[in-house]
Amino acid sequence: MYDPNLNSIPLSDLIISYYECEDDANVGTTVGKINSLHYTHTANAFVYVRFQSKKDGCYSVAPINLLSYFPTKAKNSVISICDNNLDGYYDVNLLEYKNYMVQNPDDQNVYKFYLRESDINIPGKEIKNPEKFKLNPYISKIWVYVENLTNCGSIAEVNFKKGNILTLNKNQFSINNICDTGNDGKEQINLTIFENNFSASYTYEYFEKDSDMWQNQNKIQNPAYYAYDETKGSSTFYVKVSQEGFCPNFYTIEVQLNKIPIINIADYYYCKNASQGLEIKPNFSTMNIANYRWELPDGTIIEGADKNYLSGIKTIGTYTLSLTTVYNCSYTTSFRVLNVDTPEIVSLIEQDNNFEVTAQGISGKKIVYSKDLVHWQDSNVFYNLEAGEYNFYAKYADSDCYSDAKKGKIFTVQSAFTPNGDGINDYWVFSDLDIFGGTSTLQIVDKFGKVVCQQTSNKEFRWDGKTQSRSLNTDAYWYVIKVGNGRIYQGWIFLKNRN
Repeated sequence: MYDPNLNSIPLSDLIISYYECEDDANVGTTVGKINSLHYTHTANAFVYVRFQSKKDGCYSVAPINLLSYFPTKAKNSVISICDNNLDGYYDVNLLEYKNYMVQNPDDQNVYKFYLRESDINIPGKEIKNPEKFKLNPYISKIWVYVENLTNCGSIAEVNFKKGNILTLNKNQFSINNICDTGNDGKEQINLTIFENNFSASYTYEYFEKDSDMWQNQNKIQNPAYYAYDETKGSSTFYVKVSQEGFCPNFYTIEVQLNKIPIINIADYYYCKNASQGLEIKPNFSTMNIANYRWELPDGTIIEGADKNYLSGIKTIGTYTLSLTTVYNCSYTTSFRVLNVDTPEIVSLIEQDNNFEVTAQGISGKKIVYSKDLVHWQDSNVFYNLEAGEYNFYAKYADSDCYSDAKKGKIFTVQSAFTPNGDGINDYWVFSDLDIFGGTSTLQIVDKFGKVVCQQTSNKEFRWDGKTQSRSLNTDAYWYVIKVGNGRIYQGWIFLKNRN
C-alpha cells in the first residue's frame, strides 16, 4: 500500500488509521473507525486505510480487499480410461478431470497427485507432469491432494475404470496367397481386405510397426495399394480399429510372398545316333512344385504331380515346361534338345575293293572314321574290303557322337544264272543301286552287239533272260551298268537255258 519510492513523506511522519467504509475514511473522524480486531462474515470484504501527514494534514485513502479461504473439500472420483495408443499403458491427462475431484471447483485450487497415500506431501513423491500421466495397467487407484492455500487442503481417491474395448471377432490375419513376380520380395498388396470382417462403422489406421502405432506416427497412407518390400525386414502390419464410444483395439496382418518357381533350363545336346535317349531331370527340390506340365515338340502333353522328369528323349526341337507350386504360383520356361554337331559324309567312292570316305565338319577339328563303330582310324580310306555291304561313319576325335551312316557295298556281279523256272538262280540281279544316288542304267547285248535288255532304276536291276518275252539261247552276254555316281560296271554274263 505504501511505496517509499513514490512518496516524499516518510512513513514515520504519517498517521495511519483504518475504516469500515470509504466515506468514513475520507472524513477521518472516529465514526466507522476500526480501533481493534475486525471481524468479517463474508469471504470477500473491503476495509479502507487513511494515510494523513502529521505536518500539513494532507491524506489519501486506499482499499484493502480481505479474502477469506475455506479448506477445499476433495472428493473421491472415477475416471473412465482407454489405452488409446494400444501400447499396453493408459495415457491420462489428470488435470482434465480435476473438477470431478472437488466439491467446489475453483481456478485457485492446486492439485497434486500421488501413487500411494503415504507419499502425500513428501517432497519428490508427487506425480510429475500429471497432464501426461502414463498409468500402469495394474494400477487402479491414485490419490489427489487439493489445496487453495499452502497447507490448507484435503485428500481424495482417484479411481480408474477401464472403458469398453471394441470387440473384434478375430485379431490375427495373414496374406499368403500372393505370388512374388520376379522373386524380388516386392509386390503391391491390399491390406484393407479384412475390413469386411467387421462393422462398417469402424475406422482403421495402418502401421508398419507396433511402435509407430503406439506413437501415432508414420501411418500407411494408401493401404489398399501398399508397396510391400520384404527387404525392409517387417512382415507384420498393425491395424488400429476405432469406433465412437469404445476404446480402440487392433489386429495384425502377417504377409508372406510366395516364390515363383523360376528355373532356367539349359539346352540339352543329344547324339542323334545314340541307342538311349536323354533323361531330362532338372532340380526342383526347393520349389514346392504341385504340378508339372511338359509339352514336347510334336505337341504331346505329359502332365502330373509326379512328372518331374522326362526319359528316353530322342526328338530334337523345343520343349516347354510349366510349373505350378502348392501356392498356385506358376512359371513357364522352354529349352531345346539339339543334336551334337557331327561331321557329315558327303561322298563315298569305291575302287578296287577300297572305299574313300569324304566328310565335312568344323574347320580345324580332327575327323576320324569307322565302318563298325568300334575301331576308328585317322585315314579316310578303307583298303582291301571283301565283297559285302558296309556302313561308314565319321566323328570328331574328341567326341563320342558320330554321323549318320553312309552305306557302301563291294559288289560281286553275278556271273551266271539259269532261268529254267525251278526257283533257283532264275534271275540275274544287281541290287542296292540306292547306294550310288541318282538313277542307274543297264544295257545287255549279245555277242553280235544286239541289245537284249535295257533298264533304268534307282533300286535294282532284275533280268529274267528274255528279250521281248522271248527266252534267249544259252550263251554269254555283255552288260554295262552306269550307276548314279558315274561309275561303270561291265562284264560277261553266262545265261544257261534248258535248250
